[in-house]
Amino acid sequence: MAALATALALAACGASTGPTGGARLADFFTREVFGFPTLLTSATTDEREILVTGLLIAPGTSYLVTGELEERPDTLVVVIRGARRSESRAVAVQNYYGATIDGLARRSYRIRVLHVTQKVNQPEVWDTTLVYDRAVLVR
Repeated sequence: MAALATALALAACGASTGPTGGARLADFFTREVFGFPTLLTSATTDEREILVTGLLIAPGTSYLVTGELEERPDTLVVVIRGARRSESRAVAVQNYYGATIDGLARRSYRIRVLHVTQKVNQPEVWDTTLVYDRAVLVR
């Protein structure tokens, strides 16, 4: 009975007792930018949301940049993917992005951000880089 009372008290406070469950990628945007040699990936919180921003440097022109969310127990993985749309020249293009994750409980989450890019001259090969791996507290 005490365990049930504890679980009900945690649920009433908005604390999570298991996997995240309702998280979703509510918004994603990207813009080509110029002049940033690098920009650190960051995750900031707002009320029950996390905003992830960063810079994906695509290895060529004509890349489509998309974002997706993979939900794992106690970890949210944001995958930023750069895929070739057509023939591409090997000229690096900077893409600033923002991804908003909502539907979150008030607790700590581990956030991982992966950059996955398709190679210019080997379209069957994808490079994956972990660019962010930290705990973030949602209030």
